[in-house]
Amino acid sequence: MRFPRALAACCFLLGTTVLGAEETAKVDAAGALDPIVTAKALEAIKASTPPKEVYDTFNRFCMANFGAKVEPLVRETFGAKLGFVEGSLWVHASEHSAAIGWMTSLPATSRINGAELEAASGERPFYVHLWRLKGLEPGKPVEVTITCTDESGGEAVRKVKVEPARPAGAVTFPGDLAGPPYQITKPGCYILTKDITAPRTAVLVEAEGVTLDLGGHTVTYATEEVPKETFTDKWKSYDLNGSFGIKNMGGSKFRLLNGRVLQGPACNRGNDESTGFNPLYIRGCSDVEIAGVEIDYHAPQIAGIRNRDPGDGYSMHHNVIRDRGNMMHNRHGTGCSSVDFIGEKGTGYACRYNLVARTRQNGLRGRYEEQDHNEIYVDSWATNSFATQVRQGGDLHDNRIFCTGYHAISCPWGDGIKVHDNFIHMQGINTGKSRWWEGFGDQNSMNGLRHTQWGGNKTVSNNSDYSKNVV
Repeated sequence: MRFPRALAACCFLLGTTVLGAEETAKVDAAGALDPIVTAKALEAIKASTPPKEVYDTFNRFCMANFGAKVEPLVRETFGAKLGFVEGSLWVHASEHSAAIGWMTSLPATSRINGAELEAASGERPFYVHLWRLKGLEPGKPVEVTITCTDESGGEAVRKVKVEPARPAGAVTFPGDLAGPPYQITKPGCYILTKDITAPRTAVLVEAEGVTLDLGGHTVTYATEEVPKETFTDKWKSYDLNGSFGIKNMGGSKFRLLNGRVLQGPACNRGNDESTGFNPLYIRGCSDVEIAGVEIDYHAPQIAGIRNRDPGDGYSMHHNVIRDRGNMMHNRHGTGCSSVDFIGEKGTGYACRYNLVARTRQNGLRGRYEEQDHNEIYVDSWATNSFATQVRQGGDLHDNRIFCTGYHAISCPWGDGIKVHDNFIHMQGINTGKSRWWEGFGDQNSMNGLRHTQWGGNKTVSNNSDYSKNVV
């Protein structure tokens, strides 16, 4: 285990974030963004702050306080030269679109030439990258060039061949399905052909063996509020009557690929376990793959991807999850996670090459056998904000974890787990009483590798290996 040197004072401002007049005055001639100014701005965020302002403020904080420009240990750990992480490239080609994801050795911005392009991750330098390509023609392969640029101007270039094709028997919608909600009641491949918007739930999967390809498009759900009197119990009425981007009620052998799920302006709160208004809600399923999907949400008390009573076999990779919210009613257990599992029944869970651009509480939570090469940013609003989790005997490695806020924890304890080769960078702020408040007081606590448990907890934690982590 290695320990940090003093943090430097600044990093270069990248991306397209627009600064206010007061902040602009603080940006020096070299283009550096003051970390103290951005920290004060993040400290000032309240529960009433609009979601866009919440995320923009956190984005500026990350640019000023994390990255290779501000922390020399980044290049000492990953090397001075920007490159592509071996084995990280993933390409999914659909009929008229494609998703391309990869990871770079250093935080970088990226661009791709050719076709109609849309970046799922581009607001600041990241390690994990995801792009959507549209306007492709079936049977006409294209070669695109990926160019990544790190914070010092270094570049890494790679050519990728994309071969669009229409799967045999594919059903396109909205044309071939009525909705919203668009109900999928038979197995097969379904391809979205345009952006869709739903007042409540957008897509409902009611069959096994479904591949849902969003075709590079955006699914917007929850544009209208659901009356509060609709919810009459602790969870069943939320499960049945809430608004969801994509809802799967038992359709195993499920693939969700290549697109964006965006919460609309409605702001119903989920129940205490963060169920009810989730971008993705999957219940009672086995053999699930979620890849190349961008999730964007903000409502109080919801998880980005809620997996309830899952069986065997979950693979989540090359996704981008962005939590713009800051309100929470119950922080316990499954409260406000980017990805969460409740009532797990199975094994074979893997989670890799995902970007959590921000979470207000928990990051990638679940009993994974392996969780690796993820990039996670925790902006903690309550006690016990866990960035990661693995099951007994699991392997947690090669993740990039960045934390701030009220009480952030990068890596939790476990029984027989391996925690190695993770890069963890934490920067405290003074949350005062603007965030969660309970008997523990004003914490502002940053935990890299946590071994302690709370009083009365009987969870076994023996024979675990912590090695080669940079904290």
